Amino acid sequence: MINSIQAPASHVVAIQLEGSITKDDVHNVIAKVENTLEHQSRINLFLEMTGVSGMSPVAFLNDLGYGIKNMGRLYRFQQIAVVTDNPTLERIVGWEDKLLKAVEIQAFSNDNMTSALAWVEKPIEMPEPGYTAERYADYLHLSFGSRLSGFDVVRLCELIRDTYEKRGPVKLLAETASMPEFGPGVIYEKLRQLRLVELVSRYAVVGPKGLKTRIKIANPLIKAQLKYFPTNEKEAAVAWLREAKTGLEILPSARDDRFLTRISGKITDKEVEQFYQALLEQLKGENALDVLLELPYEDGMTLKAVFQAIKLGIQHYGKVTQGIRRLAIITDSRFLSKATEFENLLTPSVDEKPFSFSQRDAAEEWLDEGRPALATVTKLLPAAPETAHLDSCE
Repeated sequence: MINSIQAPASHVVAIQLEGSITKDDVHNVIAKVENTLEHQSRINLFLEMTGVSGMSPVAFLNDLGYGIKNMGRLYRFQQIAVVTDNPTLERIVGWEDKLLKAVEIQAFSNDNMTSALAWVEKPIEMPEPGYTAERYADYLHLSFGSRLSGFDVVRLCELIRDTYEKRGPVKLLAETASMPEFGPGVIYEKLRQLRLVELVSRYAVVGPKGLKTRIKIANPLIKAQLKYFPTNEKEAAVAWLREAKTGLEILPSARDDRFLTRISGKITDKEVEQFYQALLEQLKGENALDVLLELPYEDGMTLKAVFQAIKLGIQHYGKVTQGIRRLAIITDSRFLSKATEFENLLTPSVDEKPFSFSQRDAAEEWLDEGRPALATVTKLLPAAPETAHLDSCE
């Protein structure tokens, strides 16, 4: 059985356990921990276990499963105090303290409960930021130090998402004097936030020669254009980021039933033709394809492109309306959003919907509806091409 006791501070989860610990007890403890983690970057635990007589096998398995599943999140726990007079529990706490370097675990006797409370009440210590960030009009500059933590990864992901929501696809310049050391939580958070790399269009890395090989290995795994520059070529990296990126890009997708594209720069009849050519090659069956089209719409659209879109739309109407189930258009252009809504009325067999850049996750979730869940393990994706060069579809 568990009893909630008054926590000495908002960053502390304080729980008293007594008798035999059941599966429900473990679930209740986990719920309290998760609730506190939602509101605190890092927490301490206080567990009074002086009255514990044992743990059921199912409870043990639940506790073990939660621990294994959340090993990557241990960096968000600073201290765990266990109050017990049980020698076996004391030995287990001692072993865990040696094994789990990311968190400090200490056993206290019942007579030292006051000391245990004072120990977990101490203010949370956050690691120094492992990077600095500076926003420019057309790219985001990140300067990395010698060590990164899981907290750095979370903050970086929030910064990238915020930049994307305000400006569309993000261009990154990452500068480092050496390969940063990865602290606790970095790998876990990078894997958890992996989908955010889809928001990055160009990624320039400036650093020592040793990074060049790592960049080559990483390049096939992400769809952003990724390029290495030696330490003395920062200006060249900035120039590469600032190159006018125009034309149609075919973006890799982990799903066979999804077609991801982006048209940057001024939309001309050439981009319209390229889009239709690439799209028609993907249509393989009735309602077999969902399409996500990113349109930063930085320089507008030519009148010829409008007529070409109408012409090709009529020419391939049957194949397109039969093969596409849903079309999500991501743009901050009010004109294109209204045009999408109007077109949706004209082609009811294809469900079309506009989304802003701040709603990209919602667009992905909308396309996921009615589709089988993506397998956890997927094939490696090729790097996004610089520009998709396609022949005319006429």
